[in-house]
Amino acid sequence: MAIPLRNLAIPAAAGLATMGIVGAQGGDPLETLGAGAAGALGAYGGMRLAGKYASGEARRVQNVMAQMESDAAEYRASKGYDKPPAAGQTRTYSADERNLDNEMNAYRRVANTLNEQNIRRAAMGVTVPVSAGAAALGGMAAGRAIGAVGEMLGIDPEAPGSSNTANSRLNMQSYMASQAMGGSLLPYAMGVGT
Repeated sequence: MAIPLRNLAIPAAAGLATMGIVGAQGGDPLETLGAGAAGALGAYGGMRLAGKYASGEARRVQNVMAQMESDAAEYRASKGYDKPPAAGQTRTYSADERNLDNEMNAYRRVANTLNEQNIRRAAMGVTVPVSAGAAALGGMAAGRAIGAVGEMLGIDPEAPGSSNTANSRLNMQSYMASQAMGGSLLPYAMGVGT
């Protein structure tokens, strides 16, 4: 069975959006990736949550509509609107009956709009962004925690040129050696030690 495109596209879009937001706010790469992955998973969870409750809400709308139809039929019977006219007479259509029919037609249009698919879409408009945003915050925190653990273990997440690259360590060692021997800061003055 083929997976509907929206089941992939909406989480992917939410993941990219959360990555973009965190990246634009200056998040480090692990925070950005964590937010994107968690945002996509959160959006998928929001879609599932919306689908879970949509069928129940659609049944509830159908039950309410069935009750309204029953009440309208009882009202019509109590007013005698459904009785056939006497022989040789034409049936009259009162303003009250016209108003009742207009109201019931309006309710039917609303009930037809509130089908399971439309309820799911409306619910997804709320659950997907909220779930994606909440999950993205968790993903950012996880990315930050992974980065902190890496730093504690001596893994420097910074770009090349940081204090933990091979060239920087060699420059630092030559500086320390020259200081121990009473050397000068000549390598630094030449730009080698920066």
